[in-house]
Amino acid sequence: FKWSGDFEELQLFENTDLKISGTWSYTTNNGAFHTLKAEGVSISFYPGTKTLNVQGCKSEVISNNLLDIAKTNVENNDATPVTDFTNKFLDT
Repeated sequence: FKWSGDFEELQLFENTDLKISGTWSYTTNNGAFHTLKAEGVSISFYPGTKTLNVQGCKSEVISNNLLDIAKTNVENNDATPVTDFTNKFLDT
């Protein structure tokens, strides 16, 4: 997934739209990135590439939620800055 907003917007989005609460950390390794660690999922945000990486036992659920939000954003011309960079939802 791609996130076109900034880190602060992502924090708000994860908390309010995805209803995920966890702890954010920041590392300067591998190009510098932020990671949210929550129960069953880790979400990494790479500001340089605007990429979101979702991992963990709940990653499929979270990824599907992100995909639904990205699809809805395209359909509604919504300004929420999440997109599915693989464009899976456009292949239907």
